[in-house]
Amino acid sequence: MESLPPEQPCRVDVSVIIVNYNVREFLEQALRSLERAMEGLSVEVFVVDNSSVDGSVEMLRRDFAWVKLIENRENVGFGRANNQALRQAKGTYVFLLNPDTLVSEDALHVLKAFMDSHPEAGAVGCKIVNPDGTFAWESRRAFPTPAVAFYRMSGLSRLFPRSRVFGRYNLTYLPIDEVAEIDALSGSCMFIRRAAFYFSRATAERLQAEGHNLCSAMEEQTVAEGDGAGFFDEQFFMYGEDIDLCYAIKQAGWKIYYTPETQIIHYKGESTRKGELQYVRHFYGAMLTFARKHFEHRFSRVFIWLLQAGIFLRGALTALANLGKRMLAPVADMVLAALAMWVAIRWRESRTGVQAPFALTWMLPLLYGAAVAGSLALLQEYRKRGWWRVVAGIGLSVALLAILLFMVRSLAYSRLALLYAAAATLALLGFWRWFFRRRTRAGLPHALVVGRPDSVERLARRIQHMVLPPFELVGYVPPVGTESTQTVLPSLGRAHQLRDIVRLQAIDEVIFDARSVENEFIIDAIQHLHDLPVACKILNEGQEYLIAKSDIQVLALPLVEAEEWLPGLHPGPGYYLGMRILALGSLLVYPLLWILRSGASSRYRFLAARLQEKIRHMGDVIMGRRAPVGFRPDAEVIPPEHWNLSPGVFYLDEIPQLVPVDNETAMKIYAYYAGHRSLKLDMAIIFRILQYWYRTAD
Repeated sequence: MESLPPEQPCRVDVSVIIVNYNVREFLEQALRSLERAMEGLSVEVFVVDNSSVDGSVEMLRRDFAWVKLIENRENVGFGRANNQALRQAKGTYVFLLNPDTLVSEDALHVLKAFMDSHPEAGAVGCKIVNPDGTFAWESRRAFPTPAVAFYRMSGLSRLFPRSRVFGRYNLTYLPIDEVAEIDALSGSCMFIRRAAFYFSRATAERLQAEGHNLCSAMEEQTVAEGDGAGFFDEQFFMYGEDIDLCYAIKQAGWKIYYTPETQIIHYKGESTRKGELQYVRHFYGAMLTFARKHFEHRFSRVFIWLLQAGIFLRGALTALANLGKRMLAPVADMVLAALAMWVAIRWRESRTGVQAPFALTWMLPLLYGAAVAGSLALLQEYRKRGWWRVVAGIGLSVALLAILLFMVRSLAYSRLALLYAAAATLALLGFWRWFFRRRTRAGLPHALVVGRPDSVERLARRIQHMVLPPFELVGYVPPVGTESTQTVLPSLGRAHQLRDIVRLQAIDEVIFDARSVENEFIIDAIQHLHDLPVACKILNEGQEYLIAKSDIQVLALPLVEAEEWLPGLHPGPGYYLGMRILALGSLLVYPLLWILRSGASSRYRFLAARLQEKIRHMGDVIMGRRAPVGFRPDAEVIPPEHWNLSPGVFYLDEIPQLVPVDNETAMKIYAYYAGHRSLKLDMAIIFRILQYWYRTAD
């Protein structure tokens, strides 16, 4: 290689690519550090924003006009976002960098000099340092072969980090202050020769030997036409893309190095720290995708099965850990309520001098504590938070306990002690909610409106004139197809970003304007927000009275709880029980229809035959595979799975008025039915279908 002419530089020395997702403060810090590192070099900087809702784009346009911004309207994932910038990059080298990093002043110069002096290198990474100053082991990695994956997932790599056998995943047996050839780098910091994307090492050497300019050659062909590593594989949404790309670089004949001569600080996962279980699924799913892509044809399928089992186990443990966190509040309530009842019993003993039996002293507090936690969960206190729910839950628990003590004479006890326990429970639960509340901010709950700007203005004016406003409006989100305009409140983002807005802005209540937001969107939004501690309400300007179970009734705001406005989303066990009873009843009617078919008029014979055809499928209703009323299984468009609708025995489009003229109309029909589903509505639809059959029978 030494005999080859030096590689001719491109128009730009380094193309820096940063993919951003809701980490505005870290992104600003990273760009400030880059400004200092760029001095003396020709550098272009791309920031690909994956539909952030934290003001990242506005900050870039205001403070970093020199950045080439690529603004996505949705989160397209890490690999696809990088590819968008890679197709526009013109640098000799590409520096892939996370937004939650700080770059040393000499980083670009050191990494470029290293690559210039190592023409066989396809990529190099530097020392990555944690915020506490410790070395981040992901700075250098090995490919997860069966052995390496086993050592990693079994914990042997942690037990024997200095072993050349067990410590291979993060190469923990190598000194951190020495240059080393490695398998893979971290996607948070990858300095890559751009030619490696387009050409294998052998092809690049041949082109240089023939006097070709690699930069010009890259301009004349696409990545797909070359034999290089190619860009990121977009089947990886998040995680795993960096190892997959490094594997492709090595397959193309290039080498990958780690150098400790410069460093960056990585705040690790700030883009996803605010995230949820979906990120865990992405991480472990990426490992499985990589193994299937590169190792399934080389190793036994047993390895893939074992890896899949290990991934499932790790994901299950993470889910259990998340569940444990969510159970902290109910368990705390149960313990405090049990303590209140125990104190009440002891108080009663001190007043009367009579020792309570063991069952009352210990069993009654546990029973009462479980009743309080269960009642609060039933009233959705752990999702929505509200004092009326706490009071109602304690009252319900005391009432149930009083009935139980009255019915079981052996457990009969003082009603006064129960009232004392209820008061103590309210005091204890109120104190810990005040002391450990989720947010340190004081004041009213924060709310946003989903609706047109005129609805926002109207609601904001009404709130301003209230002596006791129910919430503080912090912004609005325009519905799909409506552009945001200047109002008294800021626009917080777009409709498809609603979940991220609620999560990142710590929104307590989401208010949908029913006049400007379609039912279909409201249904989707409520389903997507169901696991967040946020209350959804509907603004119905046409209503004269408030139909809600909260103190907002007194304020005469036309708001209703979303679950009451859309009861069909979660119809409850009664609906499904009634559905099966209806199916069983129809099976009993089936033999009688043969009599009707044999002696009745042609009109009734036709009706009986059609009914028998439908009743044959009622067994599927009993088994839960169908519903008495639902969508046609072979329809061109079917409702989303999270609407909880099922294929029907009777179809919605069997009523002439409900035959959709296009897919959009079909979705509106499904949305209306999903929001109003009930046994009464199902029976009405079935009756209308029977009427239509009777009228159209020959």
